Amino acid sequence: MHEKRRWLPRWQRIELVELCLEQGLTRRQAAAWRRVSVSTVQYWINRYRSAGEGDRVSGGWADDIRARPITSPG
Repeated sequence: MHEKRRWLPRWQRIELVELCLEQGLTRRQAAAWRRVSVSTVQYWINRYRSAGEGDRVSGGWADDIRARPITSPG
């Protein structure tokens, strides 16, 4: 499911969260503005809220998650 959201650049992910949490836009308004689904906006808000303070400040929560495992069974 993450692959569907991958095309959204990092700066737009941060922008969506800022629009909702800091400027008070609804999820639906932010989704229409960026032309993504409401569930995509909610996904990035959840990622932001579950991130630690360091990741919130640095924006690390908006980075792509690796789809490939670090190790694989022998």
